[in-house]
Order: sequence, then structure tokens, then C-alpha cells
Amino acid sequence: MKKNKVLNLFGEKKIIQNTGVKYSSLLEQFMEPFTKYFDNDKFFKYQDIFEFAINAWNFGNMASIVDSSSELENMTSLLKNDNFNYHLLKKMMDYKVSNFKEFTNFIVDYEFDEKKGYPVLRVLTQPENIYMAKMLQEASDIESHEDDFEENYINSYAISLKPLQPFID
Repeated sequence: MKKNKVLNLFGEKKIIQNTGVKYSSLLEQFMEPFTKYFDNDKFFKYQDIFEFAINAWNFGNMASIVDSSSELENMTSLLKNDNFNYHLLKKMMDYKVSNFKEFTNFIVDYEFDEKKGYPVLRVLTQPENIYMAKMLQEASDIESHEDDFEENYINSYAISLKPLQPFID
């Protein structure tokens, strides 16, 4: 491979560099009022904290899109369990809606680069229409179809094989 050759690993889709407000800065501003909540034992790494904040950002965007609070409640109801700080997520979602409503891009990925010895946050976003279309596409790919239940069809999501002693022998 030639040196300094740029390969487009995303096919025809081009990544457009944001020339406006940087979402990495917005994410840091968004997280700032909640730093005291991240000092407890539920969060072990910075990665966990950033993923939690990104989920809160994206759910906050969803809250701006959906018409009723019952729809939003249905979307977030699966998150209510003992291992997840649902109340903090709700606080952050409300904060996103009230203070960052005009920033509608969804955050899809992040990474830390190092510049001059300091970590620099980089964020990859998608506009809401592209993000929602992709999300709907992924959801429809998982749904079952009548053809799935024909003879010889095995749903790989629902089967696990465990060898017994005769097979091992």
C-alpha cells in the first residue's frame, strides 16, 4: 500500500466536517452540571460516563421528536432496572431538551485523540432524519416475517446448543 493514500472505508457516504458549533464541546457542556453524579461506583471508566451521556443526549433528541410522553416512556421503560440510574438519565434528558434543543444531531460515535499530550474529544453525529431512518431500517431487519417460519428455518437469535456427554465422547 502506498504511503499517505486515503482510503474511503465508508463507500459512497462522505463524512462532512462540521463548520459550526462542535458537538464535542456541546457534549462536554452538557455533561458539566452532572459531573458530581458520576463520582459514585456505578461508573467505572470514562467510557461508561461518555456512553451514558451520549444516550441521554440521544434520548433527549427523541423526546423532542415524539408527540407524547407515553411514547417516550415506552421507549425508556426497558432502562428501568437496578443496575441503571434511570433518574439521572431523565434529569439529563430534560436538561438536553431545555438547554440544547436547537442541536438536533444524534451522536453516533466518539473517540479521544491526543494533541500535544492532551486528550481531545471527537464526536461523530448524524442529522435526525438520517439517524431515525437508519434506526427504523435496523428495527425492520430484526422483525420476523412469514417466510421465517417455513420448514428448515432456524431463528439464530433463539437457539443455543449445549453438547451432552454422548456427543463429547
